[in-house]
Amino acid sequence: MSRIISPEEVAKHNQKSDIWVIIHGKVYDLTQFLPDHPGGQKIIMKYAGKDATKAFEPIHPPDIVERFLAPEVCMGSIDLEKLSHVKVEETEEDKQVRLAREKMPRLEEMYNSFDFESKLYSHT
Repeated sequence: MSRIISPEEVAKHNQKSDIWVIIHGKVYDLTQFLPDHPGGQKIIMKYAGKDATKAFEPIHPPDIVERFLAPEVCMGSIDLEKLSHVKVEETEEDKQVRLAREKMPRLEEMYNSFDFESKLYSHT
């Protein structure tokens, strides 16, 4: 059975020499993986000791953890009840990203060059 880990325990592991992150309800020790992360160390360090799921999902395919991380780095499952009570502070950078995404037009509102070409050639 998987060990249940509190958010407080995960938060203690937030240094380069000892990094735990939460991804999809699982707690991973990324200390050894840090130097090899293709996206660089900075992003992992940003989420050291925290839940990285929201940052992780849009960038990684669903099976990436199983493909690239050894099973031993999974320390257990996060206590979801306690995690739901953890207040997440929005950084200024996160706020800027959120606001930019909110202002971004929906895909169906965008035009591409094909839209202009089809109108141009349909009138000749």
